[in-house]
Amino acid sequence: MKRNLLKASLAMMTAVAMMVIASGSMQGNSEGGTRSRNYVVYDHNNEELLTDAGYTLTLPERDNSISTYDVIPPDTRKEYENSGIVHFSFNGVHGATGFIVDDHTIATAAHCLRRQETGVYKQGLEISLYGDDGNVLKTLSKSNCIIQSHMPSQYTGSVDYSPYDYALIVVSEDLKDYEHFELGDVLEAADTTNAKVNVAGHVGDDLFIATGAFKEITDNRVFYDTDVDDGQSGSPVFVKTIYTVDTSIYYLTTVVAIHTRGISKSDISPYNNGVRMTSDVRAFYLNNPNATIEE
Repeated sequence: MKRNLLKASLAMMTAVAMMVIASGSMQGNSEGGTRSRNYVVYDHNNEELLTDAGYTLTLPERDNSISTYDVIPPDTRKEYENSGIVHFSFNGVHGATGFIVDDHTIATAAHCLRRQETGVYKQGLEISLYGDDGNVLKTLSKSNCIIQSHMPSQYTGSVDYSPYDYALIVVSEDLKDYEHFELGDVLEAADTTNAKVNVAGHVGDDLFIATGAFKEITDNRVFYDTDVDDGQSGSPVFVKTIYTVDTSIYYLTTVVAIHTRGISKSDISPYNNGVRMTSDVRAFYLNNPNATIEE
């Protein structure tokens, strides 16, 4: 489902869809106050950090208002029908996963672009775009389309469970014909535990989609028992929902987190987890004037 097909119909709804993971209505928590967060910019063409291009994005107040959703029937689509999931490689070596959120914006985890051990940016990034049949339609590289990546300056490249482990990539390629993911938040509610959640990402050239359940939700992370593998960092963690506007029904795939960490023997949590799609993170992707291309 393409974002441009939904804009007019969803204009009657809230500007950013808020998700709950239980049937009926719930009241989420509300936080007041305007915050700001600093971001840095990396130039992929010249493969260098643009030290003078850092900026501060003012973030909106968080308002987890009452929302509703209905459970939808089983999804009978082919695995590869979602063309909005992309594959990253670096100098020809399999790297990670990302997903399309706007016509020139791809979301991923920060550590997919910047090494956790050293804080150094990875070089030779290529992004593969897929069709509904799973075949690569186009590969973007620094020489033809990849312009910049943006991530929080607070992400040091070495902090596990970092709330700042998220990033975006700006490309000149027009992505309007690929699926665009909606971004939503999981409201704080006990009924979210064990509700279904999905993770879709690349292991090598293959796309894997797995379903599990929510296990815990904190202020900035989401924990789940959904299967993951190496290379799925940056994958969308999503739920499937129905929105009703007047008498029309819209089926959406809504991302509620970005997968950033699989469990290991030394982990404090027994569950895979990712950065929660809070209003702050959504503003970074959808309301960020420093990460857009003028049409």
